[in-house]
Formats: sequence, structure tokens, C-alpha cells
Amino acid sequence: MLRTRSLAIPFALAVPLAMTLAGRPSAAGDPEPAPKADKKADEKADAKAEPKKTPAKTEGKAKAEEKAAPAGEAAAAGDVTLPPVTDAEALEIDIVTVVMLPLAADDARESGVDPVEVSAAITAVSDAGASPAEATEVLVAEADRAKKGGGQPNFGAWVRAQVADGKRGKELADAIKKKKAEYKELSDEEKAQVDAKLTKLKDKWIERRKQVADKRAELTQKGKKVKVANAPKLKDLKKKLAKNKKRNERIEKLFADDPAKKEQWEKLLAKAEKALDKAEDKLDKAEDKLDKAEDKADKAEDKADKKEDKAEKKADKADAKADKKAEEKADKADKKADAKADKKADEKKAG
Repeated sequence: MLRTRSLAIPFALAVPLAMTLAGRPSAAGDPEPAPKADKKADEKADAKAEPKKTPAKTEGKAKAEEKAAPAGEAAAAGDVTLPPVTDAEALEIDIVTVVMLPLAADDARESGVDPVEVSAAITAVSDAGASPAEATEVLVAEADRAKKGGGQPNFGAWVRAQVADGKRGKELADAIKKKKAEYKELSDEEKAQVDAKLTKLKDKWIERRKQVADKRAELTQKGKKVKVANAPKLKDLKKKLAKNKKRNERIEKLFADDPAKKEQWEKLLAKAEKALDKAEDKLDKAEDKLDKAEDKADKAEDKADKKEDKAEKKADKADAKADKKAEEKADKADKKADAKADKKADEKKAG
């Protein structure tokens, strides 16, 4: 795929993908609870809410379940409790994070995360019936981690187990940021347990989105207005989408009219990428040179400071020595004068 399309196509697919994952009718026949004005509040609901803690269990039972459950799980499938729907959640629509999912996926891949793992993480969120916004947060966190330590295998399976355990959004992103160990590979038995949990969890999320839609309808009937979160960002994204779409259409038409131009275009892209790599290498070398110059200047400054400190100490020592010498001379002169005066007084008294 041409680089010029790498943004245009993900943007073009983002909104329909968001609609499907957020509860609008899909090929699988998922129910659609929300009216037109509500088409994105589900994503906001998913991004804001926090899962409730599961009921406490006896120590023995908890240990027994821990052995049987997949890595990262703390409760059985039916124990995950979704947060209650609030008025604020129902009245706010945030599609920015949803539309950013394709870009987050691209960034994760470019940061070193295996494309298979990226796809698996997105699928995990989708299979749980959660919002694409959840997947965006997860991929952004993993991309940041991969930029420092490189991509790791089994990331998608780990996300799947965490999502099945009820973790989501910011909570899951924070867990990725704090994680230092490698992602554990799940056995076939553990994968089956996770899949069973996700199936039950998806039903709960579908039911919760119905509740969000019902709450929104109830509030709008009472005169409440639905607002779009991050409206300025959404406006900018729409402009970028329209621009990329037009550019993509022009390129597609150009290649359709003259297929030879596609090969020329690919060569130009390869040449541009090579030039860009060279420019980046040159920039890196210049930055290294600058760093060395700054280090050298710092060392010279430190040396000058030490020399100045040494000169000041020497001057202070010389001053102290001069003061002591002058003081001793003055004392000696005083003693001599006193002795002379005493002698004169004695002579006068004797005469």
C-alpha cells in the first residue's frame, strides 16, 4: 500500500469501525440502541467508567481460582461488574479517541509492536463489546513502551486476558506502562477460559450501551442537550479526513489512467525515503556533535570555575598571611615601644 494512503484509508474506515464496535448494527447483527444524536456517547461511556471491584472471596477459594484462571485474571467470567450509567456520561459524545484508533495502530506498528499483536489487541477489545476508544488508549501506551524497550510477543493475548478480567481504558493503559516483565503466553486451556469470559462480558457491554441510550433519550426528552467532547479536535480531524480522501481519489484515478505512473510513484517514494533517512542520519550526527561541543564547553567552564576558586583561595591565603605578618609586626613594635618607655621611666626615676 502506498504511503499516501496509510492515513487516508485508516481515517476513512475509522468512523464505520467505531460505529460497529460501539453497538451500531453490524454484519453479525449486534443490536443498535441509540438514536442518531447518540451515535458516539457509547465510546465516552466506555472511556470514562471504571469497573467495580468483584465481591471478596475466602482466601482458600481465591487461591484455588487463581491457579485455574489465566494470567492476569482475578475473577470468574460472571464476576465482572460494569459501572453504573451516569447523566454526564449519557449526555457527552467523544468520537475523537475512536477516530484516532487507526493512527494509534500505525504508531504502535512503527514503534516496533508486531502487527499481529496490534490486531490481536484491537480484536480483544472488540470481542469484549467495548469501545474502540479503549483500544486506542491501549495501543498508545504499548507504543510508548515499545519505543523504549522494543515490541514483545504475546501482547495481544495479555490484553485479551486483562480485558476479560474487566480491566479497560486508563486502568489497562497504566498497567502496560508499569509492566516490566515479558507478556506471558497463554495455554490453549487458558485461551478457552478467556474467550468464555469475553463472550459473557460482551453481552454485558451490549446491555449497558442500551442503558446509556435509554438514559440519553430520557434526558433529551427533558430538555437536556447532548454535547460533543473535544469539538475543535473533531473539526480538525474532519478536515484532515476530507483532504486525505480527495488526495486518495486523485491518486487512484491517476494510477487507473496510467498504471506506469504507479511504478514511477513507488520509485519516487523510495528515493524520498532514502533521502529522508540520510537527512535523519545527518541530523543525528549534528546533534551528537552539538552534544559533544556542549559537554566540552561544560568541562571548560568547570575547569575555569575550579581555577577561579583556586585563585580565590590563594588570594585569601596571601591576605591572611599578610594580615598575620602585619599584626605580628605591629605587636613587635608595640612591645618595643613599651620596653623603651619603661626603660626611660626607670632611668628618670633613678636620676
